[in-house]
Amino acid sequence: MNVNNFTPSNGRFVKENGETVNIADLIGGKSTGRRADIEKYTPHTGRMIKENGEVINIADGLEEFVNSGGSGSGGQAEIKKIEMTETTAELQPNTQYTWQEVTELNLTFANEKEGILNIFAFSFVSGDTATKVILPEEINIGDFVVEPKQKYEITIENNNLLYSSWEV
Repeated sequence: MNVNNFTPSNGRFVKENGETVNIADLIGGKSTGRRADIEKYTPHTGRMIKENGEVINIADGLEEFVNSGGSGSGGQAEIKKIEMTETTAELQPNTQYTWQEVTELNLTFANEKEGILNIFAFSFVSGDTATKVILPEEINIGDFVVEPKQKYEITIENNNLLYSSWEV
């Protein structure tokens, strides 16, 4: 299909209260360089059917998402990055904690924030002696074993640890 063969659609969707919201303004997109008179196009109903048959209004949901701190730039999320020296810490969700070479890490995790994906992320360098990593019991570590002379990048989502490592 050639996208140039299609007429653009109005970005306006009608919310449940009858007001309109422009989805293209809310979430952004790549400019085509073309311009159109929006008043000549009929707005869309915001109502859509989910796979389970429930009818929702996507316009209300998208406006709420963007206005409550969601990204209006294509869904990019901001993640804080913190350089650490203390080896005992309570990690906050959606923050990348970074340690240089450490012999031990004793980590706990703050309460998850409701309504968002909570990912706990950290990295460290294991020196000549393998770093001892202490995590809460409920974390499923799978086959995670710390080896000496490796850098580790770790994420924990839904109490499951995922990692990558490479020699330093």
